[in-house]
Amino acid sequence: MKRYLWIFAAPVLAGAQIASVELSAPTLGYVFDQQSKSLVTVDGVPGAALLGGAVQLGVPMDWIAVAPNRRYGLGVREGQMLLVRLDGGTGMAAPVDLPAGSVFFSPSGSAAAIYTGSRLEVYGGMPDNPIHLHSFAADLAGEGKQFAVSDDGNAAIALVGGELWRLTEDTPEALGTGFRGVAFLRRSQDLLALDGNGNRLVLFRKAQAEEPEEEAEGIVKPLAFALSADERTAAILLEDSALLLLNRDTHAAVRLDLTGIDVQGLWRTEGNAVFQLARDASADIWIADGDAAAPRLAAVLKRGNQ
Repeated sequence: MKRYLWIFAAPVLAGAQIASVELSAPTLGYVFDQQSKSLVTVDGVPGAALLGGAVQLGVPMDWIAVAPNRRYGLGVREGQMLLVRLDGGTGMAAPVDLPAGSVFFSPSGSAAAIYTGSRLEVYGGMPDNPIHLHSFAADLAGEGKQFAVSDDGNAAIALVGGELWRLTEDTPEALGTGFRGVAFLRRSQDLLALDGNGNRLVLFRKAQAEEPEEEAEGIVKPLAFALSADERTAAILLEDSALLLLNRDTHAAVRLDLTGIDVQGLWRTEGNAVFQLARDASADIWIADGDAAAPRLAAVLKRGNQ
């Protein structure tokens, strides 16, 4: 979405000019529009955000996963992986020599992991120079497979049915059970994990199968979590329709009521502690704003509500 500021020169000199300066609204995040098979921007700032226009990618997409740095995404069209370059409200999709599969990004987006059904293929140098780094064994039984990869691409984690595994080229190594979510820290192999059985947030140093360090406890019935861009805030979904914004430094927590809100998941967006609760353009989209003086939920307006 674009705004224009018209600047009128004072009529002191003959032939005074009229100039226009283009102002671009900041992009908070993206949602996927099933109808147009493209990305739609979420423009503005938390508390005053609205759906923008479709990003012109050149071709319709079956789906797209956007990297945390929002510089690029990876999507599939007719079984082929495409690299989607993003620059604000513009974009371009081009075929790339990567296998098709589910996509998971490292914290900074410098590495991408693609799950092909039995293995996790990890690529570094994203998005400018994709280089294959590792092929990890990932033939794990269970539903709802999630994966995480470190920024250097050398460590990969699988979360399947609450079971946490560190992946290797041959046999995955068990780290524990009862987990609800994981996230690597930037430029590190340290792994933050949400322990649903222990109702706590823990840190596995270098993602090793040793006793993890407890970061916070008393998190009742957690479902999932996401880590903020500055890594100071953990946003935790709870079973009783609430979102907990937990400060990792002070352990202070703010609870936001999600009653009546259709939450599809948690994704970090632009800002230090701002999270998006949906990625489907047809759904009601909400933003959890932990950067505000008083943390809050804010609805994203659609074009008909402008």
